[in-house]
Amino acid sequence: MDKIFTALEKAIKIYNSLQTVRENGLFQYPSPLLLAELNTVISKLPSGGTVIDIGTAAGIIPHTLHILGFNVISIDQSIDGNPTWGMKRIQDLGIRAIMSTVGRDTTKLPDQIADVVFAGDVIEHLPDSPRPFMLEIWRLLRQKGWCILTTPNAVRLPVRIKVMLGYSNWMPLKEFYHHETNLGHHKEYVVEELNQLLELSHFNNVSCKFVEDTLTRAGIATSFSDIKTRNRHIGNQNAEIKFDIFNYMEYFRLLSRGITAICPTLRSSIICQSQRK
Repeated sequence: MDKIFTALEKAIKIYNSLQTVRENGLFQYPSPLLLAELNTVISKLPSGGTVIDIGTAAGIIPHTLHILGFNVISIDQSIDGNPTWGMKRIQDLGIRAIMSTVGRDTTKLPDQIADVVFAGDVIEHLPDSPRPFMLEIWRLLRQKGWCILTTPNAVRLPVRIKVMLGYSNWMPLKEFYHHETNLGHHKEYVVEELNQLLELSHFNNVSCKFVEDTLTRAGIATSFSDIKTRNRHIGNQNAEIKFDIFNYMEYFRLLSRGITAICPTLRSSIICQSQRK
């Protein structure tokens, strides 16, 4: 655990030192979800094993795994035929990056190449059936290899609160109306659906756990109107926000966090692991 946390801190420190990150306030910090994802992936990897990471994003997960000595291949969709900034970054770190929309394009990787395929916060963005996506994961995995998926819990406590207040849980129309593609969520899952998805996709030994990540962060809301769904990747995140004793929403956040501690099924994220038959 200490070794994993040290590697994660190193990866984040390198990322946060980049000029682009500093100029745009896109800082990352260790979080319960990141640690849970890494621990789950590493628990299924043999020494020096191969892991495929689908959805590179900022590249924190693949970089951490690379630091720990695993063979890492990261796959992400292109932007107008060009690699994403995150993909370019991990390529510079010596990690193999492949441009592909998994489930729609061929990854051109051999069958049964990976011990683990990890897709963190990806399946909720798939606009159509997840079947082709899952079939490609199955093809890439060695026999008895592990598929690990992370996705938001469709019935997490903040969603229940926002719906009760009359707010939609989906990306605001104005965020994608003038674009050809909606990059937001298309389908969020409950744990029973994830179990069904993995079983239909020819995986067994399925198990899921709930992780609270959102409500652990101070300053996520200053009023009830902040509960509205929006694109939270826009805007500065220049520093970890500290607890504000004068912000009444902080006490509401702590109360909500206490509820999720008692009722795990209300936590923000689900991590599922399953084994290829």
